[in-house]
Amino acid sequence: MSTAVKLDQPRLCRLIEKATIEICKEHAPTRNFGIKKAEIRAAILALIDGHKAGADDGGHGPS
Repeated sequence: MSTAVKLDQPRLCRLIEKATIEICKEHAPTRNFGIKKAEIRAAILALIDGHKAGADDGGHGPS
C-alpha cells in the first residue's frame, strides 16, 4: 500500500484500474452482489486515500 501512496496520478489510475479488473474477474461483484465497477474503483481509491491520511499523521489514523 505504501507504494501506491507514492505513485504519480497516471500510474495510480492504472493501478486502480488493474486492481478493479482483477477483483471483477475473480468475484463478479455486479452479477453476484449488484456492485458496479465504478463502486469498486471508488472503494480502492478510498483505501489508498485512507492510507495516505494515516501516513500523513504519523500512522495514527483519524483522531
